[in-house]
Amino acid sequence: CDESGLSENQVVFRTAALETLAREYCREAGVRNLKQQIDKVLRKVALKIVRQRQESNVSATPNDAPTETVHESSPSTPTVPPPTPAAAVVGEEDGEASVEEGKKVVVTPKKLTAYLGRPKYPAERMYKQAPRGVATGLAWTSMGGATLYIEAMTLGPAAKEPEKNVRGFKATGQMGDVMKESVDIAYSYACDWLAKHEEQNEFMLRQHLHVHIPEGATPKDGPSAGVTLVTAMLSQ
Repeated sequence: CDESGLSENQVVFRTAALETLAREYCREAGVRNLKQQIDKVLRKVALKIVRQRQESNVSATPNDAPTETVHESSPSTPTVPPPTPAAAVVGEEDGEASVEEGKKVVVTPKKLTAYLGRPKYPAERMYKQAPRGVATGLAWTSMGGATLYIEAMTLGPAAKEPEKNVRGFKATGQMGDVMKESVDIAYSYACDWLAKHEEQNEFMLRQHLHVHIPEGATPKDGPSAGVTLVTAMLSQ
């Protein structure tokens, strides 16, 4: 707090806010980035306090200045300037504004967005219960492990008769070449498995599938996720 000009009596972090800060804004090894984010919050809190104090000082100043009246004074009577209002010198002793005693800025998880913007690592759980066509897998990143959702949906109504022109799939979600091959293999395996175990089921022969991995701005690649892909396709 000292570096930002604040005292412990002026700002307090809720435990939940610190947990959210570490989980959704800082995943690097060590605590250097965590300290930087906390300092950033403190600087913005200090700026907020200064602005509030300036606004209160402006509102305390009367809008209409009194009309000055000039009086002749004798040379023997010195002119004494009027005393400066106390409100005009608040915070001028040390050059910094301070908060009134007893008032604290409480940093909660909801306020982190206002101070730091949207979370860099948002919550990974998208569904309370995965619906049909959605399967959950695991992935690894430079920051550690993560969950990976794979979604499969049908494109349009099923064809009345099995047609080669209808069956197939398209894949989206910025997949790399290796992962696209995984989708090809998973689709072939799903078709083969369904033909062997449910001979009367012509779902894969009558439908065109769309396979998507959310967060399209994030590149994804790797030879894994085969089981997750097959599960998503067959769950349709």
